[in-house]
Amino acid sequence: MYNPNIPQPNDLLSTSQGNILNNFGALNSVYGVDHYAYDDTSQNATFHKKVTTPPLGAHPDATNNSILYSYQDIASVGPIQYSKGKTRGDQGNQVSTPLTAIQSNNVSPIVLNKGSPNPLNGQTSNVLDFNGITRAFAVLTTGNFSSSSSGLYVNSATIVYSNTASAFKIQMLDQSGNPNIIIVSSGTILQIKNATGNNLNNVYWTLQFLRIEI
Repeated sequence: MYNPNIPQPNDLLSTSQGNILNNFGALNSVYGVDHYAYDDTSQNATFHKKVTTPPLGAHPDATNNSILYSYQDIASVGPIQYSKGKTRGDQGNQVSTPLTAIQSNNVSPIVLNKGSPNPLNGQTSNVLDFNGITRAFAVLTTGNFSSSSSGLYVNSATIVYSNTASAFKIQMLDQSGNPNIIIVSSGTILQIKNATGNNLNNVYWTLQFLRIEI
């Protein structure tokens, strides 16, 4: 562990040398979490491995410089990465822009069975509860993966949510009226629905927020 209190003014080198050596080792280890360590001799030396941004307690200001950071607006969304541009004089403090997409489970695909007696009125699955969000723009893409082209379905929608009406405005890309997975809502919950007339067992979705305000 790094010790910031060494060496002391009256320390002899023979006394503090071991502690100083430990400090250099601790710095190398801590730096090496997100970077290639100081003692790395590969072509990657000095580069980042990754960027870790623990969630902050509030959205920070960006008065002088553009910034990247992590924050959790609501629990249903969880901590995600944001960017914020330098404040513009005509806008006051810039609104933060979400960068992290929210994904459905990659281990267990969603199963959506067809309806009965109407096969086109199939099962629904919840994507996200928007309760707690004041207003939002988002894009949702969903699809069923299949080894057969006849089992492949894809749809997407641009979504506007406002809590003043507790309502969504959903503009789906597929307006053909052909059987497909459709994007719907129930109260504050965004959903996907099987309107294909077939049982689907390999459905996934990706939700990308463009704007979130609490």
